[in-house]
Amino acid sequence: MSILVKSVTLRGNKVQIELDGMFDTGSTYSVIRKDIAEQLATVIPLNEPVTLKTAE
Repeated sequence: MSILVKSVTLRGNKVQIELDGMFDTGSTYSVIRKDIAEQLATVIPLNEPVTLKTAE
């Protein structure tokens, strides 16, 4: 498992932005900060929240 940092372009229904993304090759989920998601697109909340934890 390793972590990679790459420049990525994200496109949403509002704007397109370029930023540095951090990728974990062993991860199960992909996440994005709420403030960035809200800049990109109209955010639709989940019916139930998802709890994410770090490895113990």
